[in-house]
Amino acid sequence: MIPLRCSAAAPSLRLSMRAALTSRPRGPCLAGGVGAWRRRAVGPAVFRAWESTAVTEEKESGHFSVKANQSLLFFDNLFPIKLSAILRLPSETDRDLAGLLRRFDSSSLGILDPIRLVKRAIPDELPLRVLEIVPRLKDGGAFVKIEYEAGVDPAEIEGSLLRKLEQRPLKPWFSPFRGIKARLVRGTPWLEDLYRFPSPVVRAEFVAAGAGEAAELSEETLYGLFRRFGKIADIVPQAWDSKETPRHARIAFPRIRDAIMARNCLHGFVVPEAMGGGRGGTVLRLAYVKRVKAHSIWNWLTSHPRIVVPVAAALLAGFSVIVFDPIRKFFVRAHVQHSLRFTESRLYQWFKSRAGGLSLGRKTERLEGLGAVWNHRRDLIGKLQGWLDGSSDTFIVVTGPRGSGKREMVLDQALAGRGNVLVVDCRPIADASGEAGTIKRLGGAVGYRPIFSWANSVSSMIDLAVQSTTGVKAGFSENLEAQVGKILHTTAAALKEVALAGRSSRDKDAALSEDAFLDAHPERRPVVVIDNFLHRNEDKALVYDRLADWAASLVQNKVAHVVFLTSESAYAKPLSRAMPDRVFRALSLDDLSHDVAKNGGAAPTWPAWTPASRRWAAG
Repeated sequence: MIPLRCSAAAPSLRLSMRAALTSRPRGPCLAGGVGAWRRRAVGPAVFRAWESTAVTEEKESGHFSVKANQSLLFFDNLFPIKLSAILRLPSETDRDLAGLLRRFDSSSLGILDPIRLVKRAIPDELPLRVLEIVPRLKDGGAFVKIEYEAGVDPAEIEGSLLRKLEQRPLKPWFSPFRGIKARLVRGTPWLEDLYRFPSPVVRAEFVAAGAGEAAELSEETLYGLFRRFGKIADIVPQAWDSKETPRHARIAFPRIRDAIMARNCLHGFVVPEAMGGGRGGTVLRLAYVKRVKAHSIWNWLTSHPRIVVPVAAALLAGFSVIVFDPIRKFFVRAHVQHSLRFTESRLYQWFKSRAGGLSLGRKTERLEGLGAVWNHRRDLIGKLQGWLDGSSDTFIVVTGPRGSGKREMVLDQALAGRGNVLVVDCRPIADASGEAGTIKRLGGAVGYRPIFSWANSVSSMIDLAVQSTTGVKAGFSENLEAQVGKILHTTAAALKEVALAGRSSRDKDAALSEDAFLDAHPERRPVVVIDNFLHRNEDKALVYDRLADWAASLVQNKVAHVVFLTSESAYAKPLSRAMPDRVFRALSLDDLSHDVAKNGGAAPTWPAWTPASRRWAAG
């Protein structure tokens, strides 16, 4: 509470706001009436419109000193309740907030000053004068001590105030829908400045007024006492078997403003014996019940693991798809288009063209010798190129023993100068140890990154721990089949984007759908080369089955051409399961003839050309 004075030279500290809030001015310092008070307020003296009168005694004791022919009124909704958060600061917050309101009063909205609202709320015809005003910023209101003539009933003053405020509501600037209210204080308010802030629930303790015992008031009695201040949501009496003393009850209001009014007007009220207060009477000691956050959401989550854990796994998977899938698709597309490869850059090509004459003679001799090999297989190369340029709805399989030159014929001859080629070498994938190594090498083969191969091991341990405690499998971990399918699905989406990359709205067939466009332009489709297919098939049968199914989806959806390179004769079995209604286009590479192998082999000079030597010369 802050003293409210007219000026420093006032002979009486309790005459500051008397005449300013009555129909006729009184007191030495306000002899000129309200206009004189206003002139003094804006004069050289410090403006103290929001400081209460000199109530040092009340501030120290925490209670008002009310004499005969005096009463207290509580005006509600004068301050925003949100200002109570500032009161948590360790300072003289009442004075600080009063300074803020003084600055507000000096603005163009000064007519909405809460002091003036109090003055306008008191009818001029009431025979009373204001002695003190004590702002209660924490409660959003103010106590007003009034003095009236003998024979005047304070209840009539309260009724007149209620009628005027109902007929002409006074609404502050921060509450355009709820006006201020005024009630007669029937108890003994406690002017505390503790960190106890308003809440919609009030705790009413029953304390004996004299030497007798306090009576526990019934719900009907409490309802009759508190209902006048606003609608009551619930009244919860103390449990009958509770040993807590003093006995108490809780009154819950839907609106916090009603709880504030009830607490300030009924604290210290003595319930007489006629109202059920016992022989000596019962004093109501009211306090706000601190609102405890129930953490209901967290409690529900921790008590329903069978529902929460699968939902959390689904959300985690969805987050991974939203965040990482576009990144991984970008890297797969860059891997297929070789856009991030240095050997495909213009700078490297320029250096290569300038340093073309610096190649070693033995390498040149070997390349010239291999020309005879490729001339011998020119028909196979031409057939393969024709299949890749035409509309193909089946697999292309190139078979031959190891070292027969399958990879070189396909990549260096048939696909020479062709872009958008993806090579998946199954040998390092099959040689990898463990699921994490397999996933890592498969992702590296298609350019799928970032890849967290270690995360599945951690997820497996978490899944096992959750299952052992809750009995429900969390689903955080994924098996090898699911991870391989995810990688191949992302790769297929990236390959389709590569096939449609050069499409423009100005093309003649721009109106075609994506599938129709890919069917009409088979030369635009990328080429997927799966090398060393069925290498160590007995250990990685699952991976090969997923690769065959993935290749079948690419071909059937006309996303890409697929070429298998294998030296195993059992390739037809997994490929037939993936595409049972199609006939494969197969090319078989045999050993070279003696003359071609002798002319094409540039390095060895063995006495006799064996099949192994021919394959070495060709590969």
